[in-house]
Amino acid sequence: MTVHTHRLDIVAHKTSGWLIATAEGLPGFFVQGATIDQILERAPHVLDRYLKGRKIKAENIQVVQKGPQSPGIEIMGAVASYDAPVAPDRIPAE
Repeated sequence: MTVHTHRLDIVAHKTSGWLIATAEGLPGFFVQGATIDQILERAPHVLDRYLKGRKIKAENIQVVQKGPQSPGIEIMGAVASYDAPVAPDRIPAE
């Protein structure tokens, strides 16, 4: 198993105030939430579905905030990580 890590950029939408997280190296991955806590809570589940949709087996999915959360900040960050085989182990088709 090897650990894969992706930086999440979390941006506040200027008019709605909703937060949107995207992941470096994971095209099409995004998580939406009203608070940073919602993003951090939802992101592991969304990442699990994202990887399963691409038939990538993953374990120990974790998302942690990286850096301070400050009022008025427009960009925050987090890190998503998961364990997967060295060569991506594809989930067999059913």
